[in-house]
Amino acid sequence: VNISARLQAYALNTHDLQLFQAVKHKRNAIIKLRDGSCIDYCQHVHDQAQEHLQNLAPYGVTQQDLTTFQAAIKKFLKWQPKTRSAIVNKRMSTRALAESIALCATKLKAMDIYVKMLQTSHPEFYETYTGCRKLITPSYRKIALRGQITNEEGMPIHNAVITINTLRKTTKTTHLGRFEIKTIPPGVYKVTIQHPSHQTQTIKVAITANQRTDITTKLPPGIPMRMAS
Repeated sequence: VNISARLQAYALNTHDLQLFQAVKHKRNAIIKLRDGSCIDYCQHVHDQAQEHLQNLAPYGVTQQDLTTFQAAIKKFLKWQPKTRSAIVNKRMSTRALAESIALCATKLKAMDIYVKMLQTSHPEFYETYTGCRKLITPSYRKIALRGQITNEEGMPIHNAVITINTLRKTTKTTHLGRFEIKTIPPGVYKVTIQHPSHQTQTIKVAITANQRTDITTKLPPGIPMRMAS
């Protein structure tokens, strides 16, 4: 990029449109090139700079720059096949691992059938075996929604009822006006907040996977009921 930019400046000043067009790639364009195309472009820039080297001194291009540049190109040429080789090796290793897992699964299924012979004659062993064979997935309940409910003065509201009707989930606020609801699937839900001495509110809350949503809501005071005369 450094040398091509200096070549562009030289080509512009000498009105060499052909050279200017040949080395005008910007950094982002070079990065997006395929490895082979990138090597070809870099080598072309190097060769053009070498050809015009005696005129590039005012533009800050030296023979040492081109020597270093050529060494980098050669290093890149040696490195290029390694990425493809690494991809192939990874694919082969993954395939071998999958085959090993499949073989283990087949052996385990066979063992399950063999152990059934011992279900009545050795019940304790059979129960131990089947217990060890069960796949146990830990279910960690993460807090999906957390919030605090206060009145208009900012004082916490105790025993406010928080409800997500579509999920049939309900909880109440603590004496600090706080609440938590765990295990909510991602989505947008209507959350209803109720308290006998305050107006009921319904708000929309977006739940994102593996993230906690926090809300703070103020409830206006309830409208007093008129006594019938």
